[in-house]
Amino acid sequence: MKKLHETEDRDGELIARNSIQTYRYQTPEPYQAIGVRGQPVPHYMFHRPLAYYMSLFFQSSFVLDGLKEPSFERVTESKAFDWYEIPPVIILRFRKPSKA
Repeated sequence: MKKLHETEDRDGELIARNSIQTYRYQTPEPYQAIGVRGQPVPHYMFHRPLAYYMSLFFQSSFVLDGLKEPSFERVTESKAFDWYEIPPVIILRFRKPSKA
């Protein structure tokens, strides 16, 4: 995954846009990454496509009954890379259906 920062000249105004480039999404693989700037050593990350996790729960007869993609709250305008439109996590709630 790459973090990208672009500027675009739109009608004489420079517009900044932040994005993430994803590649090899379907390939499960562990890798090391820096989670927080200034972190002394990389830690392991374990990428899996979303379907991998969904399949595990569905095969175990769980049902998905909640989903959220929270983002950071915009506090002030900043030149720093912002994540306001790119949720850093997805939260899935699964439950076992009650037996009738």
